[in-house]
Amino acid sequence: MELEQLVRNFKKNYLFMKDNKKKYNEHSTRVEYIDPFFQLLGWDVSNTNGKQPSLRDVIPESYTTATLRPDYKFSVNGISKFFLEAKKPSVNITTDLNAIFQTRSYGWSKKHYISVLTNFEYLLIFDATVAPTVSDNEKTGLLKVYHYEEYISKWDEIKELLSYENVRNGNIENEFSHLIEQASASPIDEHFLHLINSWRISIANDIYAKDKSLSETYLNEIIQRFINQMIFLRICEDKNLPLYHSLEGSLDKNVKSKLMDIIKDADKKYNSGIFEDSEILELIEGDTLTEIIKSLYYPVSPYAFSILEPNILGEIYELFLTEKITIKENSICLTKKHSSINRDIVTTPYEIVKLMVDKALSPYCENKSAEEILNLKIADISCGSGIFLIEVFDYLLIKVQQWYIEHNPNQLVEAANGEKVLSIDLKINVLNECIYGIDIDAYAVEVSKFSLMLKLLDGEDVHSLENRNYILPVLDENIKVGNALIDSDMYGTDEEMEKRLNIYPFDWNFSNSDVEEFDLIIGNPPYVTTEDMKGQLLKEEYELYKSYYSSAYKQFDKYFIFIERAIEHLKEDGSLVYIIPNKFTKIESGKKLRELITNKKLLKEYIDFGSLQLFRGTSKNTKHLTTYSSIIHLKKDSESHFNYEKVSNKQNWLNEYFEKVIDNSYKIALDSLGEKPWVLPTSESEQVLLEKILKKSLALNEVADIFNGIQTSAERPPVYWFADNEIVKETPTHYSISKMDKIFEIEKNIVRPFYKPTKKSEKNLGSYDVVETNKHMIFPYDISGKIYSQEKMQSDFNGTWEYLESNYEKLVPKQVSPNGKRDVPHATSESWYHYGRIQALTRFIDRPKLIVGVLSSKPFYYLDNEDMLIASGGTAGYCAISQKENSDYAIEFLQAVLSHPLIEWVISMTASEFDNGFYARGTALLRNLPIVKIDFENKDDLEKYTNIVNLSREIYTLNNKLSNKLDSKTKKILEGDKFSKIKKIQAIVWKLYEVTEDEI
Repeated sequence: MELEQLVRNFKKNYLFMKDNKKKYNEHSTRVEYIDPFFQLLGWDVSNTNGKQPSLRDVIPESYTTATLRPDYKFSVNGISKFFLEAKKPSVNITTDLNAIFQTRSYGWSKKHYISVLTNFEYLLIFDATVAPTVSDNEKTGLLKVYHYEEYISKWDEIKELLSYENVRNGNIENEFSHLIEQASASPIDEHFLHLINSWRISIANDIYAKDKSLSETYLNEIIQRFINQMIFLRICEDKNLPLYHSLEGSLDKNVKSKLMDIIKDADKKYNSGIFEDSEILELIEGDTLTEIIKSLYYPVSPYAFSILEPNILGEIYELFLTEKITIKENSICLTKKHSSINRDIVTTPYEIVKLMVDKALSPYCENKSAEEILNLKIADISCGSGIFLIEVFDYLLIKVQQWYIEHNPNQLVEAANGEKVLSIDLKINVLNECIYGIDIDAYAVEVSKFSLMLKLLDGEDVHSLENRNYILPVLDENIKVGNALIDSDMYGTDEEMEKRLNIYPFDWNFSNSDVEEFDLIIGNPPYVTTEDMKGQLLKEEYELYKSYYSSAYKQFDKYFIFIERAIEHLKEDGSLVYIIPNKFTKIESGKKLRELITNKKLLKEYIDFGSLQLFRGTSKNTKHLTTYSSIIHLKKDSESHFNYEKVSNKQNWLNEYFEKVIDNSYKIALDSLGEKPWVLPTSESEQVLLEKILKKSLALNEVADIFNGIQTSAERPPVYWFADNEIVKETPTHYSISKMDKIFEIEKNIVRPFYKPTKKSEKNLGSYDVVETNKHMIFPYDISGKIYSQEKMQSDFNGTWEYLESNYEKLVPKQVSPNGKRDVPHATSESWYHYGRIQALTRFIDRPKLIVGVLSSKPFYYLDNEDMLIASGGTAGYCAISQKENSDYAIEFLQAVLSHPLIEWVISMTASEFDNGFYARGTALLRNLPIVKIDFENKDDLEKYTNIVNLSREIYTLNNKLSNKLDSKTKKILEGDKFSKIKKIQAIVWKLYEVTEDEI
């Protein structure tokens, strides 16, 4: 049916349908108008393509069953995009606050951007990022209103927002992503966390008032268990699962005893340990219980518990687990757990989890029987709230059900909607046999089990579970507490109990089946830097990691050793699929992990998201948390090649994967990788070009020395350096500087020019730009790099010594004083004014060098002849390149080659990528950059080389002129000459590499 005909029909029957007495119902509205409307928008409402239930575009709720679920769920490749609530035309949806609240609650509870409400007369689109409240009016959160008489004229606009193709391409996210930035936005995870944290405080105050002898650990444990019970009961109620009474039904003066009866009945009905220890009720005040229960129901509650999925609950609990109840000075409060300080919690986006699980498990489940699938053993060894395990469980249920439908349908039971589905016993069998998890946080383990129980009950109701007791399994032997990285053999069993509790060795004893090796280990392991590990862990634990794991190299990250540990616990043909930062492929500390993966030929697939951001921070202050991600797929029986894919558009990539439209990955030989930073071409043409370049080149470190800048470890505030604007007077021998409201006399012959751009105009410069510095660094070292003694400082640099002594508290290292802040391992009480690191100090003396901006979006290799000091500092700092002694390759030539577009192209494949086209050019990367070989005996090569060096020097001469004050005409002419010489240099370099610009 055409849109025009649909609108005409509605208009013709308008008065009949608006008359309540005519009994024109919602069912008829959906069938005759809403279904055809969305079919015109490209949605397969009736599933004519025959997709399996979990992948249908549109899942309509049954017309005949009274449920607390939205009328339609619109999805792309199984990922929910928006809900639609339908009403009959006689319902005035523009003013019906109940219908509006319901619609907004559904979308908000699912973390959608929008929710849709329609009776066909009107189509309303609401903001689903704002929690609905009973005090809202009909306009609250209303984004778009379309009357049916506007459908034709505004069809393009409606299609842009709601058509299948545009939703598939990410238009909802593109159009409405700004909503999460608004002040009124209140994601369900933050909102619900605030609610249950208020419960925690209230309950803890009640309990502590009655018994002050209880430990913090015990308080946290029993309160979390009680909160789990309340949430479980409320979800069961909205999902129409069997309960003795509703929670709301206990709201009277006997709330305690009635709630006790509900919990005891639930314990008998469901078993599994969720409802143990109901004695806590005796310690909670009736008023507290009343407020908790009221907060779970309308009008106080904005939550639609019927659609509150385990994965969203998992996200809430990920936040919940970062804090604990603490008793401070006889007062109850919430504090950050030690392991969560200075860390933001990020939850892997559901669509990424879904893809990873599909990618990991499809080879194990394709053409396999139910029995073979049930033999699979799958683990997440840092399972947290269980987000990956939930999706693995769901995937296996679908595959087992499909097999029974095709081969043995008599083993299935009939659901309320008439479909053949797995019985609860078969689902329990999948859970018990296949799903395993470990986490060092005991509370996380409880949440993981809790979430899996809720997933198990999906699709069940009062009828499917009638006449059953002890419905749920006990998962204590599947999901266990412990440190997956350390076992008793590594740590020993005789250590003192407090240390053992902190380290919590895990012996891989899933005793229900003696499982120690797995077909698949999947997840998102912890990302913890060396610095944070040192601050969070016992020294013994950190040292165990260093001694046991080969990947614990230099400034390693904790996810390195999780990968190594997971590999140890794979079966012979087992797989590991992790989402991890992509930096390990490039950085120096990733060397041993790269070596481990490539030497054992484990790499099956590597997906790099470059600078694409997959994660969102979990608080309003960290919504733009930056994580550079990748998915790594390792397999013990990998072949000689692996698949590599660079993703630049997440939505397109997801669509292409799930729709099996195109495979953009490229096969790379494993032998081409090793411990060096990985070079990853995305196509055969890139591979051929790269090999061509490498054949004609030497590594930069063969012809140049590469070194980092200085590190004073006294930058906040800066002590060792000062800027021109701090100089109040200058003489031939001294600078008079103003610091700390005092004037200090600094001797000029202990000061060096210091390159540290701080103004916008000083940044984002290119290799051949005019570079100046207005900063000066105190350099208390002689030409051999040895620190000046205190006697030398007092006799020759007395003014500087007075200044340093005035900053003693800021400079004294922790190795010298317990109050020290700086980490300076080489310092003593006689040399407390040392820089933080003293390597390569002599390389800054009487030696021309290229200053390299480590993080830049274009080449910056500035030739410095002024012996400027530069600051290191990770990606925010600088490093340097100088001509190697006895090398024929002049520094000007190296500058020309490194600044060339061809080398930038190589960097785009070899460097760590950051936002906005920035790449990291640290020393590890620079060492291996390909510098074209020159045959100095070859006349043509020598001529090209000489021309490059001469042209470079001519550019420096032009820069000297351009640094003067010039009229605009002269400046323009000189800049034109400079540009022309740069282009000539580039043309010669193209010829030396025998590559054309069109090839990159």
